[in-house]
Amino acid sequence: MLMETLAHVCAFLTANSGEIVQWLHHLADFAGERLPATDVALVGPHTFSQVRLAPFETAGVFVVPRALAHENPARRIAVSVTHLPLYQPGIGLDLRVWSSFPATLDTLTAEFCTHFAQANPVVSSVANLQLFEVPQLACNRWLADQLTADGSSPHRYYYAWLEQYRCLRGDYPADPRRNFRAAVSAWVRARARRNPPA
Repeated sequence: MLMETLAHVCAFLTANSGEIVQWLHHLADFAGERLPATDVALVGPHTFSQVRLAPFETAGVFVVPRALAHENPARRIAVSVTHLPLYQPGIGLDLRVWSSFPATLDTLTAEFCTHFAQANPVVSSVANLQLFEVPQLACNRWLADQLTADGSSPHRYYYAWLEQYRCLRGDYPADPRRNFRAAVSAWVRARARRNPPA
């Protein structure tokens, strides 16, 4: 039985963000075993190449026909995971599950808890995690963190931001470049408030 609508749950565990990436690869294998032979499950987005999830970074598992495995627009998001920094020790996760995931939410939750049994996982359908700061969109907060740490041209992050947006929302924004410019402008305004001219 497939997921019928988007499901959104939160999780807390005492793992590290590298273990979350390992779980995504495990989850891709888990999903792949349940997909038709014509489809394959891939960890993405294609701009994601890290071994750890940074705070507010989003990655996920995509489902795509084998014949179109290299066509990024053909990939349908099945599960996305966003790393949320918390006040307390441990990692918070924002889990989003779409209808393209080939199992029920209960099956995914059971698999998650079994995989992370040693990390004391807690899963809730209510967003009750204590965040350091609640962003409007995790991809925008991730972008702000990159720009603050890097200081180089914002445009180098455009495609990574766009793919994280799709992981969070399930599709691209109607006007991607306008949305990206708005996120960059919000970061510029926030930086100006923190560092007013002398």
